[in-house]
Amino acid sequence: MSDDAPKSKIKRSFERAWDEFRERIFAKRLEYVHKGFDAFRKGEISVAVQNYHAYIRVLEEVKQVPEGKLSKQNFDVTKEPQELVLLSGVYWDLLRAYDFTRTEKGQLDFFNYTRRFVEFTVGFPHQPTAAETLRKYIRSRRSPHRKILKQIYREIAPSAAGCFVVTSLEDRTRPRTLAIYRGFRANVLAHSRFGRKFTAWYYRRGPSLALWVDARSPWIRTCLGKALDFGAFMLSLGRCQCVPDETEMPNPAKN
Repeated sequence: MSDDAPKSKIKRSFERAWDEFRERIFAKRLEYVHKGFDAFRKGEISVAVQNYHAYIRVLEEVKQVPEGKLSKQNFDVTKEPQELVLLSGVYWDLLRAYDFTRTEKGQLDFFNYTRRFVEFTVGFPHQPTAAETLRKYIRSRRSPHRKILKQIYREIAPSAAGCFVVTSLEDRTRPRTLAIYRGFRANVLAHSRFGRKFTAWYYRRGPSLALWVDARSPWIRTCLGKALDFGAFMLSLGRCQCVPDETEMPNPAKN
C-alpha cells in the first residue's frame, strides 16, 4: 500500500497536468482560426493554411485522434455546434486554397478537404448557406475543378431546402421576391399532394437548373429575374405569406 500511494499521487498529478495542457491548447484554437480567417481575407493564403492546420491539429490532440482522422463522430452535435460550423468554414477555405494547386500532393489535399467540407456540412443547420456559398463560388471563379464542385453542390443542395433558381437570380430580382416564393412553397405547395410532389421534383432538379441559370448571359439572367419578379407579384396578390430567409451560417471570425 505504501508503494502504491506515491504512484497514485504521481498519476493524479500527471492527469491534472495533462488536463490543464489540453485546456490551454484548446483555448488557443480560436486564436488560430481568427488568424486564419483574417489572413485568407487579406490574400495571405500560406499564412491562413498554416493557422488552419494548427487549428485542426489542436482538435486532433484534444479529441485524441490520429493526424488526418478527425471526423464528425468525434463531436457532440448538441454541445459543440459552433465547432462544427468552424470546421466547415475552415475546410471550405482550405478547399479553395488548394483549388488551383498543380502538384500531386496539392491535388490530393484538395480532394481531402473537399470530402471534409461535405462531411462537416451535410445534415447541419448551416448546410443551406454552405450550398449557396459553393454555388456562388462555382459561378464566380474559373476553378479547374468545376465539374467536381458541381457534383458536390448537387450532393449538398437537394436537402438544403432552398429555392435554387430564385436564389441564383437574387442579384436580378427585387428584395421580397425570394421570400414570396418561399412563402408560396411553405404555405401553399406544402399543403397539397401535387404541391409536395412538385417540391420533391424541384429539389432533385433545382441544383442543376440553378447552375444552368448561373451560366447564362447577364441579359438572359435579367430577363429571368424580371419574370420571377412578375410571378412573385402575382402570388402576392393572393396574399401568399412570406417566410424569413434561412438562418445564415455564423461568421466564425466574429465568434
